[in-house]
Amino acid sequence: MDNLQMLLGFQLEEAVKILEGKKLKYCINETFSPKVKDRIGESRVINIKNENNIIELIVSYF
Repeated sequence: MDNLQMLLGFQLEEAVKILEGKKLKYCINETFSPKVKDRIGESRVINIKNENNIIELIVSYF
């Protein structure tokens, strides 16, 4: 995928569908607020990295 940055702000489920549709390997890393450590709300992609042809989606909950 040429422009991975287009996935910023997407709900995690939508970003995963797009990556799987393109047959790209990916991993998911979660980040939490120092005050809130629970998975409350919906997960959204807040950062994307491409390391060794594996797309890393960094997600947080809103």
